[in-house]
Amino acid sequence: MMTTLPNILQRINWMLGASLVFRVLSAATTLSMTYFLAPAVYAEYSFAMSLSLLVALIAAAGLPDYIVSRARDGRDNIALLVWQSWLLNFIMGSLCLLAIYAVIFHQDLTEDGKWAILLINTATLFASSNVISQAALRTIHLVSTQARLMLFSITLSSVVLVFTAWYSASAWWIGLATLIVFSVIFWFHLVVLIRYQLITRFVPSLHSLWRLLRHVLPYGAVLILEMAIPVVASYLVLTRFDNELAGSFNLMITLLLSAMMIATALDQTFYPVLVSARREAAPGILAGYLLFSFFMVVPAFLAFFFHAQAIASISIFRKYEQLGLYLKFLAYLVPLHFIAKVHTVFYRLYDRQRSSVLTYALVLIWLLLRSGQKEVTPAEIGWFMVEGQAIVVGVLAIRLVPFLFRVNLRKKVGKLALTVFLAFLLTAWFANNFLALGFTRK
Repeated sequence: MMTTLPNILQRINWMLGASLVFRVLSAATTLSMTYFLAPAVYAEYSFAMSLSLLVALIAAAGLPDYIVSRARDGRDNIALLVWQSWLLNFIMGSLCLLAIYAVIFHQDLTEDGKWAILLINTATLFASSNVISQAALRTIHLVSTQARLMLFSITLSSVVLVFTAWYSASAWWIGLATLIVFSVIFWFHLVVLIRYQLITRFVPSLHSLWRLLRHVLPYGAVLILEMAIPVVASYLVLTRFDNELAGSFNLMITLLLSAMMIATALDQTFYPVLVSARREAAPGILAGYLLFSFFMVVPAFLAFFFHAQAIASISIFRKYEQLGLYLKFLAYLVPLHFIAKVHTVFYRLYDRQRSSVLTYALVLIWLLLRSGQKEVTPAEIGWFMVEGQAIVVGVLAIRLVPFLFRVNLRKKVGKLALTVFLAFLLTAWFANNFLALGFTRK
């Protein structure tokens, strides 16, 4: 166990470092788009991007994590699994594109916006294939190569998207540029896989594809339902209210989705460690994961709870009306999602994902029913999302809390609670003062 610890830590460092840079560049791209695009255009572009995250999850269907879990099967078997995963990815993604075409092209959106949504989501099929390729590299312990490919992809796509937005400020051109750049990145990944002999001959079989889908579907369903809640809220606001207002709401959704992707990156970093850890050590790692997630979201809570209006008054955001109100939702949504993510990791670790799937499905239905009222406002839709995430945490915690008490943590609960309380006060004090200093206007 001790001999493998340095390798595990090195892999965690590579993935956390790459994920951090990925998120920084994504945030910079988002800020650039808010500056170069008009609120009405940004509303359609941001909805297309949020929808693409959902399409990517449906297309990939948990395949990258399944490939990582099969790391001991050997290079030849992984190469065969890559082909199967790619094929399943494009089949599932194509079904999503047909559904998008059938729904979006009957909505009251601009023609540029409709085509941008279709082009960006077509590019998503190549992007999700690239994630599958990176997972294959991880199975042969090329985590650094996986991280470099991730950084190459986000850097190239960010530069192209920002340049296109600056040059044309057209949703259609942005969609076309997205499709071209991710197609190029896909071929680059293909060359890397050939170099490491992760491509082999493949004869497709419906039985093998169905067996693969059945294996990955539970985890994929959890990811899809998690992402479906903000995407549905974005769609409701975009189609029921004017685009200027939808631009402000969707900017909040974009920030939320960025936080959700960070939470997913932590999941994908900690879960392999939990799987490889001894069963008696897993509860301690899970408790550490819970605390780590908790402390990560304290600054976000303080920023959006106390300084939402100050953030909305920054020059690049001033054209987005009511943004300050919508940003306050993030003070609740981001921490709740991070804590919920820890719970879903626990259920996944012990093969009880049906509870997570059922909970998120009921919350999604509940959001649709609550938002179906005639007099509903965008602010109310935002609060429905907050209530839904709180329900998710409450339901999933029913099994996690007793589990932590049963694994010899009874004597440590008092010390743990005191440590959490003191650390929260210190973190809150430093973070709030730092944020107040940063957002104080002269």
